[in-house]
Amino acid sequence: MQTTPKTPDRPAGEEYDPAIAALRDAAGMAGALARKLERACHEAAIEQAVNRAVAEGKIAPELRGAYVAFCHQEGGLCRFRAIMMAKQRGAGAT
Repeated sequence: MQTTPKTPDRPAGEEYDPAIAALRDAAGMAGALARKLERACHEAAIEQAVNRAVAEGKIAPELRGAYVAFCHQEGGLCRFRAIMMAKQRGAGAT
């Protein structure tokens, strides 16, 4: 085996194993892919929730962009869903 220069995850002079390096690279790529997938799922959930609220007449179509931006804030999608549930309960009570 060969030694390698110091890197953030490995001290200088540590033995270099190409298989371990490949596994580290794969783990890094898997983590990045998981984060990307999580963001895409969150984006799809926002689009679905806001589009449904527009279709059900709970929000005006011209305010769609503002609600999408609201949902992108931390905890925004949960708050948006709670508001829409409250509107639904309020509409059902009248």
